[in-house]
Amino acid sequence: MSVINNVLKNLETRETNFTPIEIESLGRDKKERQWKGTTPALVAVLTAFLLLGSGWMYLQNNSADTALAVATPQPVVVDTVEPVVVAANTEAETVQAPVVDAPNQIIGLQIRESGERMRLEFALRAKAVTYLKERGENSFAYHLRDIESQIVAPQLTDNRWIEQLVIVSTPQGVDIRFKTVPKILVETRQMKADGESIWAIELTRSAEAMTAEAETSQPVTAKLVVEPEAPAQQSVQAAAVKDTSQQQAPVKLEIKSINPESGSSNDLAYAVKLMKSRRYAEAENRFVDLLNGSEDHKVRRNLLALYQRQGYSDRHSRLARESMQKYPGDVAFTYEYAHSLYQQGFYRAVVDLFANQGEVIDVNQQSILAASYQRLDQHENAERYYTLALDQNVTNARNWIGLAISQEQNASLQDALDSYQTASNLGNLNSRLQAFVEKRSDNLNKVLN
Repeated sequence: MSVINNVLKNLETRETNFTPIEIESLGRDKKERQWKGTTPALVAVLTAFLLLGSGWMYLQNNSADTALAVATPQPVVVDTVEPVVVAANTEAETVQAPVVDAPNQIIGLQIRESGERMRLEFALRAKAVTYLKERGENSFAYHLRDIESQIVAPQLTDNRWIEQLVIVSTPQGVDIRFKTVPKILVETRQMKADGESIWAIELTRSAEAMTAEAETSQPVTAKLVVEPEAPAQQSVQAAAVKDTSQQQAPVKLEIKSINPESGSSNDLAYAVKLMKSRRYAEAENRFVDLLNGSEDHKVRRNLLALYQRQGYSDRHSRLARESMQKYPGDVAFTYEYAHSLYQQGFYRAVVDLFANQGEVIDVNQQSILAASYQRLDQHENAERYYTLALDQNVTNARNWIGLAISQEQNASLQDALDSYQTASNLGNLNSRLQAFVEKRSDNLNKVLN
């Protein structure tokens, strides 16, 4: 055993000079043994290399992204899921945005024409600075400063007043250019109408033009004595005598107007005819021209009726107040003004108006006063004035309904039922009022029975 051990130690210390013998059948096993021995080391090296490479690429990408973010602005990413709330930035934007006033504008044109005058009314957003820019024989050019035009000038043909009308916009404002027919007087003014600023051009005929028009439009029928032609041998003295006798002979002239609507009475009748034909704009122009004339009272009554029919509450109220002041003792104008106040909801003003007028004896005034008290929930006064109105006109079904309503509020249920039945028996109620009367009557019958 010692010999064997010594041999083995000698072999371990001896340098090995191994020469491999290539055997084809053993080559694959050798390579597999060599690969298996080196696999863990290779895997560790490759893993470390991959980790180092990934770290290097990560650092490069981060540095590149950072440089790109600094060099180029980032696009705004709109989240399609959550909507953008605009109201959050509204206050800041409102503070930063400059306040720009809306420019003044011409927003409308209305032409009013009558037999005596023609008026062009330009509706403005605000009062304008105007002045005459050019003036010819029959041509005018007015400039409206710092203003814009939202309208186009109408084409006027065969007009008795204006031959041409042009609206020209300039950097400084608007020019209103027009050419009139001969012998026309031009006047401009600014005013307020129904809360609107109006710049108006008013055209009227001169006295010379009116005289010439009267001469051409009114036929003259003259009864003349026509002498026979004198013979040739008539002496100069005889001719002189004949001329003298012709000059002394009276000449009778019968002048008749060809305009059937001339005269204030005829003009008023024509305006009423226009209103009945629903030609309200023409009728209004006629009535306005006839104000303060010989038929002023009738004109105002008809014009108030026109404004009431058209629903022009502001014009109706203004004209009614002016008419009441001009005719303080006229109960009709007082009622019209009270009615305009009632329609605007000024019920206390209606009561105060009649309180200052003294005793109320007109049936229409009593009715409007009763209705105003009813709106103010003062049903005792309402019942009183409804009764006074019905004493004068017992056939007014609407007043019976008003009386019944106040009687209900005053707990006079049987009297209220009787008033409703009276109104129903009188008839002449529209479907809404008829349904209301039937419903209230049924309810009262159930309560009383």
